[in-house]
Amino acid sequence: MKTFDVICPVYNEQLTVPLFFARVKTMFAQLNYRCHLTFIDNSSTDQTQGLIGEICKEHDWVSLVVMSRNFGYQSSVECGVRLSQADYTGVVDVDCEDPPEMFADFLKLAEEGNDLVYG
Repeated sequence: MKTFDVICPVYNEQLTVPLFFARVKTMFAQLNYRCHLTFIDNSSTDQTQGLIGEICKEHDWVSLVVMSRNFGYQSSVECGVRLSQADYTGVVDVDCEDPPEMFADFLKLAEEGNDLVYG
């Protein structure tokens, strides 16, 4: 089975994480891939890390990387992409502006031979 990693940079997102996670969990269940979600926390000062830590305890397909300080969004993306060992890697923001429900469409385009799919 092919693998799909989703990288999600976060910074002070305690209110958004639960909604995002529920949508990703539903979407992953519909995909024919072994999926993994990695949150890259840019040294949040709210309860984001603790909230994601609890999610990680309940779901072995979720992980959390905490940056030692706020290096910025692009550094979080780079960190996540460097850690990914999947067949396909996606990057999505926790605000759901780009809906996780689009993963299936993106993966289809990637399977068709597209090197990069952007939404």
